[in-house]
Amino acid sequence: RLFKTHQSDELSGISVIPDALLISFDTKNKLQISLIEYECYGDGKARSSEKSKYLNSHIIPQLMQFASSFSIITDKTIRDKTKKDWIAKIIDYTSENKELSDMIDSWVKEMKPNISTRAIISHFEKELMDAFESNIHIFLIIDELSYEQKETIKNIITSFKVENGNSVIFDASVIKLVQKISFVNQDFEYALTTQ
Repeated sequence: RLFKTHQSDELSGISVIPDALLISFDTKNKLQISLIEYECYGDGKARSSEKSKYLNSHIIPQLMQFASSFSIITDKTIRDKTKKDWIAKIIDYTSENKELSDMIDSWVKEMKPNISTRAIISHFEKELMDAFESNIHIFLIIDELSYEQKETIKNIITSFKVENGNSVIFDASVIKLVQKISFVNQDFEYALTTQ
């Protein structure tokens, strides 16, 4: 709830807060920012028409809001304020947790092996800013999504460009709650499958 993509909690009835924020260290020694949204049709939306309406009227506009917040289509002053606010919150959050602090230190030392301990935080801030300007991902976790729907959403989201000219990246995982067939571990009755 720390990471709003707009000043209010909702924009035209659409939530502007992603369900999760994932910062990862990719193979090119760069940070990647992923805004994660979890949506589940569940039993409440059983018919195809209900799912389609919800996808078009709620899910896609919400993902577009996330992508636009860091895209060059948004006013630079607003965009810069959002990035600075998020970076300050990330620094505060990671500084309060020794495990996260140690992980950040190891990432920065891998990026810049000779860095002094005092310079780690400022370098991490610089790398976060670079990620917000070049390596933004929108990741949807959902219980049903056809290949065609995924490609349509991907085309919409990749139309948003960030500062360095890259597109915002879209990806999705379809998850299902299933009853386990294996009885190896008697403590767990259900499992999540991902595709």
